[in-house]
Amino acid sequence: MLMKQDKPLKEADVKSSLREISRKEVIGMFDEMAAWLAEHQVAKRGDPNRGAIYFPTEDRFCSRDTACMARTFMRQYCRTGDGAWREKAALARDYVLRAQRPTGGFPEMRGRAESDKGSTVNTAIAAANLIKAYELGLDCAARDLDALARMAPAAMAPSVRHRIRRLFHGRGTEVHPHGGGIPTGGNVP
Repeated sequence: MLMKQDKPLKEADVKSSLREISRKEVIGMFDEMAAWLAEHQVAKRGDPNRGAIYFPTEDRFCSRDTACMARTFMRQYCRTGDGAWREKAALARDYVLRAQRPTGGFPEMRGRAESDKGSTVNTAIAAANLIKAYELGLDCAARDLDALARMAPAAMAPSVRHRIRRLFHGRGTEVHPHGGGIPTGGNVP
């Protein structure tokens, strides 16, 4: 229930405070968000967190959130044609692939500490956003396909598994023996 100074808001109060937001305003908000994230991307060569988005209020780097930023940066690249966005997306993708655990998953971060060995939710979010970044034109090589094949396919939604299969279609790949039908990228030229 919406509250106003500890009192429930009346429907008329809520309706009067709402206004229609234009597409231009929404794009403007998205641009501001993307710019803030881009400013917080670690760019220093040699830094182990290079490519990650640093969240100062939480003092953390998160592979899941950085995978989301790869998609966000590719959307900006597609919309603006500015190659700097594509470079930022590639850096974000590179960080995510480095952060992937041997199990194929991505841990939940609490500050700078990992709270698990690879969250199903984080893995599915990372996979879905990387796939979308690839669909938007981010380069997708054998290492990317191998990483996707390891991303806990049995825990992913069928729609994510389908999108992974589409990425592999026609690339001369084999089916991963433990991947629930997800092909491996090992044979990709």
